[in-house]
Amino acid sequence: MSWPPLVSHIVTFDVPDAAHDALRRTTWPGQFNMTNVLTHEVTHSLVFARLGLANTARLPMWKAEGYPEYIAATAARSQAGYTLRASVARLLEADLTWLRDAQGNFAPLRYDCIGKSYLKNEVGDFWHTCYYLSRVLVEYLLDKKGLSFDQLAQPSVNESEPLRELLGAYHAGC
Repeated sequence: MSWPPLVSHIVTFDVPDAAHDALRRTTWPGQFNMTNVLTHEVTHSLVFARLGLANTARLPMWKAEGYPEYIAATAARSQAGYTLRASVARLLEADLTWLRDAQGNFAPLRYDCIGKSYLKNEVGDFWHTCYYLSRVLVEYLLDKKGLSFDQLAQPSVNESEPLRELLGAYHAGC
């Protein structure tokens, strides 16, 4: 038994379709890739086991969801032709108005972003844009900046500076 109850348990209300590696939800268009969803959820359990309850609870949304998204997208990221640049382009084509303040600056990512915008990810699933953005930020910090998971989890690492760097590199053609 874990504390609090169910922390180490994966619960989904989706209907599995093993023949198509899919999870189906009656309230959602299309389907979800079952391998990605289960990998994402298992990663939450592993992060909890590594950091403990207090530190996991203090993770900002973009780290708490971005790292499991990053791990779940490992297969997609390893496909020939995948580039972080293409992922940034996919983001910039999505509706990001919910993320900008009155001055046009990016606001911090929060859980209230869920349902504000969707995009089609590399495996063809429609997914929350803020989860995808969180994953891209984590990917940038781990794969391009060379941070370790433990460094990423540090409170001093926020999303604003890496997002500025990532977008600057994209616009510079890098």
